[in-house]
Amino acid sequence: MVNQDKYRSYNGARIDLFKLANFDFSDKTILDVGCYQGANARYLKDKYKNITYIGLEGDSEAILNVYSEVDKIYQIDLDYIDFSILDEVDIDFIILGDIIEHLKEPDIFMPRLAKIINDNTQLIVSIPNIQYYETFLQLLFGNFPRRDRGIFDKTHLHWFTNKEFRKMVKNDYEIISFSRSFRLVDGNCCASLNQYSKYFMPLFYLFPPFFTYQLKYVLKQKQKK
Repeated sequence: MVNQDKYRSYNGARIDLFKLANFDFSDKTILDVGCYQGANARYLKDKYKNITYIGLEGDSEAILNVYSEVDKIYQIDLDYIDFSILDEVDIDFIILGDIIEHLKEPDIFMPRLAKIINDNTQLIVSIPNIQYYETFLQLLFGNFPRRDRGIFDKTHLHWFTNKEFRKMVKNDYEIISFSRSFRLVDGNCCASLNQYSKYFMPLFYLFPPFFTYQLKYVLKQKQKK
């Protein structure tokens, strides 16, 4: 049995991403990159009919729990993935929920992924926003936090702003939908303060990059001229 506390912030289904995408997933083939314990698969299969769900996951403990949730699972290191395993699969949607920042070379992974999808495939992506105001406060005092979750997750290898992410994907993808998730504070010590976020919405919208803790996108392959 996998340790439920190991990555507890990644255990739940990404309902926020599915709401952003606003798709009918019925009769579709979904590739979940970093599917962990299959929460996304469980949620979507309960809500939509005839889904074919394929998972990619590198955590050997999580793999033990995900078999019952997906139609096919590959235990694989995403940094060294051979995309030919998906050559015979016609993928409709790809989920990349808080995955890209964990890769060694996301600027190589994303163009390679673009080559195996078709014109209609859509990618649902979320990444933490390093432009969040706490980054500047921490750096002002000479700190760079290493936490178990969130923007300063100690397992992150790369950090993105909205501008930098768009720059990375611009040659291979077009962005068809974009959304920000706002948060008053990040981190467990003061998380209860987020219940008051609604009172700060004017401030969030006045300075959106600095109060955005997560950036969310829907992408599709850019048409070659």
